[in-house]
Order: sequence, then structure tokens, then C-alpha cells
Amino acid sequence: MRSRVLAISFGILFGTKFLGSFEPSRRIGKLSDQTWEAHSALAQNLQAYADPLQYPDFSGVGALLSVDGVLGTASLIAPNVAITAAHVLKNSQSDPEPIPADWKFILHPDYQNAPLERSLSVQKIVLHPSWGIRQNQKPPLGDGDTIGVDLALVFLSSKVIEVQPYALPFENGENLLGKIAYISGFGTLINGSDSNGDDQNTQRMAGQNQIDRVVPQILVSGLDTNESGGVFAFDFDSPRLDANTLSGENDPIDQLGLGTSSAQPLSMEVSTAVGDSGGPVFAWTNGNWKLHGVVSYGSYGQTGDSTYGDVTVLTRLETHLQWIEAQLPAWASSQFLGVGDWLRSGWFGLFRPFSNGWNFHSSLGWLYGSASNESSLWIWLDHLGWLWMSSEVFPYCFSGTETDWLYLDLASASPDPFRYFSYRNMQWKRNLVTN
Repeated sequence: MRSRVLAISFGILFGTKFLGSFEPSRRIGKLSDQTWEAHSALAQNLQAYADPLQYPDFSGVGALLSVDGVLGTASLIAPNVAITAAHVLKNSQSDPEPIPADWKFILHPDYQNAPLERSLSVQKIVLHPSWGIRQNQKPPLGDGDTIGVDLALVFLSSKVIEVQPYALPFENGENLLGKIAYISGFGTLINGSDSNGDDQNTQRMAGQNQIDRVVPQILVSGLDTNESGGVFAFDFDSPRLDANTLSGENDPIDQLGLGTSSAQPLSMEVSTAVGDSGGPVFAWTNGNWKLHGVVSYGSYGQTGDSTYGDVTVLTRLETHLQWIEAQLPAWASSQFLGVGDWLRSGWFGLFRPFSNGWNFHSSLGWLYGSASNESSLWIWLDHLGWLWMSSEVFPYCFSGTETDWLYLDLASASPDPFRYFSYRNMQWKRNLVTN
């Protein structure tokens, strides 16, 4: 059974809007022997879950709520842009186009009790173009979820202050198959072995699962190659080792194809079944936590209620990088500090961008360049010329002038110009020319 609902399970909000009806069936599935307190602590990065090398920061995951009570999850990918699933906003061909003023993005661990400043109005909504195309070609719902184009961008009326937006994956980056992924969102609380749950939950939860299938691109008749999508998926394993839906022994589900899967659940394993709407999935790739997908739909076992055996299918963001990044501001994944236009990158540091492409960096001084996904970029520095930098290797960088690597000693930047080590000359130098 395939189900698409406006919500998320286990960490992913669920409202339910299906062919114009509304049913409040938000659900979240966890292992029966785990506590919800642990999943809530993970979602707030408290105590043992605060290590940024072991766990992603979930503070950029918020509730997307309409005036009609439709609930989904969205995640910051720029100080004023969040990403979610298209079906949260327009589930059917017959649904009207989403009106931005009808939606709020609530960025708080408990969306119902959030302070006013964490409830942000929406200025613009952009659905992935292929979502509407497939609804028109195969009305009323289309098949945009199964072919990986269930995606939308939500532009906020103001920038979120002091929350780090999520980095997107590299194009042609690491293979996700077999990687541990972390999921977050809001929804009804369900134990994996019991479909009865607490439907009054309004708190952000988080958990983990192992990625069992990856389909980089799904080509279908009626869409050009650059309009197509990709998906990945995981199943909800039981401690009894009897619910391994993606083991390869069962029939293939939708576009997922054949493969194998371990029957052993992880310690904080969760499900996002029953409707899954827009919640983020993070994996550690290329030296950082990256936002690799958003929850699209669930194909379920015998019950379809977020219990053991359910399968979650996600829209693969790497397939859509060109479409996403074309609509983002420069330095999208840098944190807005709320003072002037100063930004803080998790790896690049503190800097102030200007509209002409120049930036003033607290350690490097004046530099030229910008990027919508600054995990990897070229910048121009006076005296040093063009440098390639990456979140994986910084403060090491590659010099286009020396055609070799440099090491930037940022700690030496005050009060003097910073030092750098030239691997071509095997000696320390100072960047003596400053603007």
C-alpha cells in the first residue's frame, strides 16, 4: 500500500490532505524499547546528542502549518528559505495553488508553544515544476512522489537569526547506500509494535535509520532529463528481525528496484510512514552533515500505520541541485547573525558580503567571490589570486597561481596579515598585500 499524506511520521509532521479531505493522522514510529524522551533529546541536541561530529544539528527543522490545520515539516537551506515536500502544499491537481499568506514556518522544538519571533510568515512558495506537470499528465495526484520530484521551496518574509542553514550535498558526491541517516520532524507518537499512539504531540523528534535503496535518477516519458528526479529509501526493522521489507526477498516497491537490507534495527531506529511530509534526512558525507532528502511517501506493510515493516521513500536532493541552487541567495548555508549583514559559515568563518561580489572576512580580509552552495567555491584574494576552498579541507586550499596547495594560518591574522604555508615552495609566507 502506498500512502501520501500531508504530514510526517516519526519526526516528520503529518497532517492528512488527500483528494480534498482532511484527516488528523500524524504519526511517528519508534522502537518499542526506546523512550520518547531520548528521541526528544536527540531532536534538541541535548546531553549526549550535542556532539556535532556524531549528530546533525536539528535546530533548523521547523513545522510548516497552514490556516486550515495542514501540517508538514520544512528545513532551512538559507536564512530565508526552507525546503519541504510539494504535496504538503498542493497534494492534488484539484487543489488550489498554495497561498503564501495561509502558511507559517514555526522554528521551535514545540511548534504549539513557540515564541512569536519563531513563527515566521511566508512570502513566496515555489513548487518543483515537474510536480504540477505529472499531476496534469496523470490526474489527480500524479506520480511525482514515486519519481522523485516531490519538492518545494518556501521563502520566508524575514531571515532567521542565529540558526545555521543546512548544507546541500555535492553534485556527484558520496553514495548514500548503506549510510546511517538521521530524520527529524513532528507527529503522533507510535511504538513500532503498537499502532495506538499519542496524537497530541507537538514536539520535534529525531531518530536514525540505514539507507537501503538509492535510485539516482528516474526517467519517465513526458519529462526531459533535467526535469526528472531521484529517490532513496529505508525500511523500519523490528527487534524481532521479522520485518525486513527491503531485504530483497519481497517484490520491488514502485521505482526502488531490487537490493538487500539488514534486518537488524539501529539503536534509535525510526519510521516516517503513514504520510510523511517534507521532513529532512541528513547523512555525513564529504566531511560534514548534509541535507540529502525530504520525506515524500510511505509504502507500508500489513497495517500502514508507522509500525514495523513500513518503508519510507524520500526525494533525493542531489538530483535537483541545479534547480534548488538557482533560486537561493549567495552564501545560502551561512548563518545570519542579525547585526548588519554579517554571516557565519560553519567552516569558512565570519564575514560580511556586499552586493558587488566583494566580502570582508574577519581573518582573510577582503576577498571576491560568492556561491549558493558554499561547501565548495573559488575566491579571489589580493596577492594570492584565485583559491579553491572546500568544507572538507579548509583551511587548506588550492592555489590557481601556484598550482599547488596552501595552508592558511587564520590564527595569525590579527593584528598582522595572515600567514600561509606554500607547499610548492615548502615555506611560510605572509599575505602582505591588503586592501
